[in-house]
Amino acid sequence: MYTMIKYVLLFTIVLFALVGGNAQEAPELWDLQKCLDYARENNLFIQQTAISSEIAEVNLRENRFSRLPNLNFDTRVGTNFGRTIDPTTNTFDNQSITYNTFSLSAGMPVFSGNRIVNGIKQSLHQLEASKKTEEATLIDQLNLISNDYLTVLLAQDQLDNQIKAKELTEQQLRQTNKLIDAGVLPENDRLDILAQLALNEQNVLNGENAVKSALLNLKNRLNLPADKEISIVRPELEIPENLDFLAYRFATVYEKAIQASPEVQASRAQVKSSESGVSIAKGALLPTVSIFGNINSNFSDAFKRESGNTIFREFTQPVIIAGEELDVTFINAIPEFEDVPYVDQMRQNFGQSVGLALSMPLFNRFSTRSAIQRSKLNLENAEIQYQQVLQQYQNLVQTTINDVIAAKANYESAQKSLVARKTAFENTEKRFNLGAVNTFDYITAKNVLDQAELNFIQAKYTYAYRVALIKFIAGDWKEPVSFF
Repeated sequence: MYTMIKYVLLFTIVLFALVGGNAQEAPELWDLQKCLDYARENNLFIQQTAISSEIAEVNLRENRFSRLPNLNFDTRVGTNFGRTIDPTTNTFDNQSITYNTFSLSAGMPVFSGNRIVNGIKQSLHQLEASKKTEEATLIDQLNLISNDYLTVLLAQDQLDNQIKAKELTEQQLRQTNKLIDAGVLPENDRLDILAQLALNEQNVLNGENAVKSALLNLKNRLNLPADKEISIVRPELEIPENLDFLAYRFATVYEKAIQASPEVQASRAQVKSSESGVSIAKGALLPTVSIFGNINSNFSDAFKRESGNTIFREFTQPVIIAGEELDVTFINAIPEFEDVPYVDQMRQNFGQSVGLALSMPLFNRFSTRSAIQRSKLNLENAEIQYQQVLQQYQNLVQTTINDVIAAKANYESAQKSLVARKTAFENTEKRFNLGAVNTFDYITAKNVLDQAELNFIQAKYTYAYRVALIKFIAGDWKEPVSFF
């Protein structure tokens, strides 16, 4: 049974198998496995897509929690000036009033046009798309790292070949000097060999720069400091001689590719997410029902209560009785008031409410209709993008099959050419050592051999890369191995 890690690492696993695994890792040596380990933790593109997946998980949790009731606490402390309403008595007063209110409210949706349910579905599809995009990014970066790794190996092999060519030229310079000293060759032949040696030294210098450049690209992909000195393991590359191309026919490879591809799965999840988006938009046409509850209380320093004491005050009021004005004394009983303690006010002013709320959309300037139309267009666009991904994989599969066939033919041709050039050069070298061939013919034969060796190295790595790629796309790997 294939695991997800298999598909993430399939391409790099094939390459690692092709490269072999006999080299021992030294403290400063980096093999392919170590590169992949480090990249997963430090590659910026991989980290970025991982954050996107975490955001999608947060959105899913938020939508799931939207089914739960909410609970909010509110309190206010303030002072009113001028003509204000006492919050405890609801009467106007011209004095400054300091007040304090508390409120605890709760609410829970009962029916929202299925927007919550569809929102959860959409979040699930978005999370799936984010996870698959993260997986696709991981695959892309690991493929690029593997390609950079092979590029370093290629550059190092080419450098080794250029060093050997330089050593051979130095050997022939010594032989030429002997033939010149013996009078077999003219003095000018030394100049031709010296010119060839200078060219070899230039090629070695260019090869060293190519290795440094390839290592720098690899370090950049790994997010390693540019000044960090690393050296990669250089095992012998193993080339499959009898690849069964009948197993990699277009229909078979394409079917396996779209089933295993995280890009295809991510695009398909985006289509499902857009379908949920249409349902969410249509839900805005339906009424919403919710329940609510509230408890509250308040305090005011203007709130007073009778203390139980009464003040009696006498006052004289002139009155007219039978046409005669008399002074009459009256007694006025005035109740005495006192401040109400804070806790007592909170207890006395404590109130509760509970209810059911219904909201019916009637007219909202066609914004809901526009949202529905927009969601349908998003769905149509997602479906087109999905078809584009399938089309890209059709092109990728066909191109990869053609490339691996061409790479195999080029590899076999370069191999035959190298054998022939080696034989021709060996004959020319023997005749040169005997003085039967001039320096120009010898250098020409050597340059042709050098180019044949470079062509063979390039063809070997290109073929190895194409074989690994077709195996990865087809999912043709029996023993999934995780380096993580």
